Amino acid sequence: MHNSGLTDGYIYHENSKIREANQTTYLTPQTIRSFQLNTSTWKTRFEKENFGFIPATNELSNLEILVLGVNPNKKNPYEEDVIKIYWENWLTNMGVKQFEIKKANLPSDMDKLIKEFILNN
Repeated sequence: MHNSGLTDGYIYHENSKIREANQTTYLTPQTIRSFQLNTSTWKTRFEKENFGFIPATNELSNLEILVLGVNPNKKNPYEEDVIKIYWENWLTNMGVKQFEIKKANLPSDMDKLIKEFILNN
């Protein structure tokens, strides 16, 4: 049996900001800039310095997740890729085998994306 979850693209709550080295429980456009992940060398820096989300748990292999509403800052051409790699690594490290990450769309498109995700998984 699989469980499904839906969430938006950024993770942030002012009362749960934890940082361990370059791993955090949050991600905002300001965080991406402060970590200098807004240049063409962002991926090298990301991998070399072990940036990412702190895993919340493990063995979530029965969970299917659809991340909706990824809305990168248009001033940073690399931000969409940074957001996606944060989510991909985090979900993979927690054992999630089935997930999709989608950009922000019109509200009328969201219903279709949700239905397709649920019906296909």
